Amino acid sequence: MLNPVQHWNEFKALVPCLDIGRLPAPVLSVQVTGFEGRFAVGISAHHMLVDGCALWLFMKAWAESCRTNNGPAASVSAGLCFDWTVVRYPQSQEFCRRCIKTFAPSLPTVSIFCVLYELIRFGI
Repeated sequence: MLNPVQHWNEFKALVPCLDIGRLPAPVLSVQVTGFEGRFAVGISAHHMLVDGCALWLFMKAWAESCRTNNGPAASVSAGLCFDWTVVRYPQSQEFCRRCIKTFAPSLPTVSIFCVLYELIRFGI
């Protein structure tokens, strides 16, 4: 029988790590670990890609689809909305800048405008 620390270490080995200390930062890592006739799927996702609730709904839909073998899981996906126009937050860019400056001040940044300007300027 594993003690709680051993159990935690065994569990952590099933979940991949994301190195978010560099740019471009990875946003998703999936690890499949096989056992005797079974497997575990470990997922690490950057919060900028998906929040915990959305990831949980995705995992539930995926698991249900696998269990029923009928394609998309209708019972889970029926209540989801993919219309991005319903999300209105005009200050989102400034909010993101402040969060990065506060929580990750040493993270390197990339100016999208400069990159786009260089691509246009050199016809890339």
